[in-house]
Order: sequence, then structure tokens, then C-alpha cells
Amino acid sequence: NYLDIFTINEEHFLIRSTLTGFMDTTVPKQGFLQIHRQYVVNLSKIDQVNVAQNYLIVAGKQLPISRTLKKKVVDLIQAKPK
Repeated sequence: NYLDIFTINEEHFLIRSTLTGFMDTTVPKQGFLQIHRQYVVNLSKIDQVNVAQNYLIVAGKQLPISRTLKKKVVDLIQAKPK
């Protein structure tokens, strides 16, 4: 169980943890969202959302939104202050 963590500054960290364990112990509860079983994003770094095609753009990278998390993602993004 390893996680690849990529930052907006293009730093890369490899840590030994599960995504769930990392989310529960390390990531702040506010401001981060799991959008797919493999992806967690900082809500303030989302550049674009394409709900119809199930993806969002963060730092120029297209990341998938899972079908099961889509409603939660859309609700949180719509509630986010502009």
C-alpha cells in the first residue's frame, strides 16, 4: 500500500499508507475531497469541472470523477465560495 502524492509545485512524495488511512490521519477534514478511488484533490486548486464527462482539471491535469462520488463532488463544488 503506497501513495504517490503530487503537489501543485510538481513535488512528488511516495509514502507507505492506504488512501483511507492517509485521509483519516493526515489530510485536513476541510478543503480536500476524494473524487475517485485513486484521487484526492484540494478544492481550492480545482480549475475546471466537467460534470457531463466526469472529470475535473487541477493544475492542467485531467482527473476522473467516479460515478459513485459524482453527486458528493458536485454538491461540494457548487457550495464552494467563488
